[in-house]
Amino acid sequence: RVRELGIRSSLRSPIVIGGRSELVLAVSWQTEIDRPDATTIAIIRRFADQAGLAFEQLERRLAEGQAAARAQETERLQEVTAALSLAASSVDVGDTCLKHALRFVGAEAGFVVLTGSGGTSVQILSNVGYSDDALEAWGALGLDADVPFARAIASGESVWALTRDEM
Repeated sequence: RVRELGIRSSLRSPIVIGGRSELVLAVSWQTEIDRPDATTIAIIRRFADQAGLAFEQLERRLAEGQAAARAQETERLQEVTAALSLAASSVDVGDTCLKHALRFVGAEAGFVVLTGSGGTSVQILSNVGYSDDALEAWGALGLDADVPFARAIASGESVWALTRDEM
């Protein structure tokens, strides 16, 4: 590989991140150099040091972003918990969950389905963004239908549907 690239001389300097050599800054020449002079070595070390500082700063910013995201998630959960504590009926619970879920994930429509009597039928408890015709069609389906909400109820797992056929 060195021959393919035409490298004749190379200098590598460790990039230290958090007190550990994590990466290497490598420079290469296509001419043969016996040994780089002290100034060249100092410059490359300085660039490696700067790279290490930049990587450390990047890691700090990423950690701060993750901490902010966790704090925001905690705030959201507290908000939902407070709203649910005021719910007086199953419809209130469905409406509250749906409202917050749609807002938090940026979705435009959704519904909450309960299993009906006998465990084979469904009742649409809460909904946002669907026409009455669409809701009537969904509500007419039973738990034996091959649709995402029935599969989710049957499996106890989330079901992701991307195509019209999957829905």
